[in-house]
Amino acid sequence: VNYAKNNYIAISIGGINDQTISNKIYTLDINRNILKEINTKSCEIKPRKGHTATLIKKTNITAFENNIIQYYDIIIFGGKNEKETLNDIIIIKIAYMTIDNTFYYSSVDHIKSYGDIPEPREGHHAIYMNDALYIIGGCDYIKGICYNKDIYKLEIENEKFNWVKLNKEEKAIESNIANFMNGFVYYDRM
Repeated sequence: VNYAKNNYIAISIGGINDQTISNKIYTLDINRNILKEINTKSCEIKPRKGHTATLIKKTNITAFENNIIQYYDIIIFGGKNEKETLNDIIIIKIAYMTIDNTFYYSSVDHIKSYGDIPEPREGHHAIYMNDALYIIGGCDYIKGICYNKDIYKLEIENEKFNWVKLNKEEKAIESNIANFMNGFVYYDRM
């Protein structure tokens, strides 16, 4: 997140450390090398690893008493916990306050989606563009299945959350790369 001119913060959600799968949210101020945990005591997110967390900056900004608040949504898709591979969608709402240079947790929404819902997976890629989230590839290692030729589009416009599968599965491979540039999604196999 570029929260002010040449000031960047990295946001981390969940993951695994020493065999413990987490649902904690951290921010790292890259310029000042400061790591902070966002207080999420009421957060109802299953611990997970191998998921994607895609940041979307909202246009609404509030200003009062020398403080500017910027709002962000983070869309989490899939991953794996100790028991199962996931294909859920969670939207975490956070706010950044300039007065104390801190991110605050606001709320969590567990989203009900429709359409061609992707199979549970981890290790996939996510790209957000034009009011849609694209999910590319991934595997369900519990079942021993990879979906690395899959591309799904989650239509987010008007909060309908409808999935569309964009191509048919072909022979799976172990790894893939996806990037968004100049209005196009580039996908390559490694």
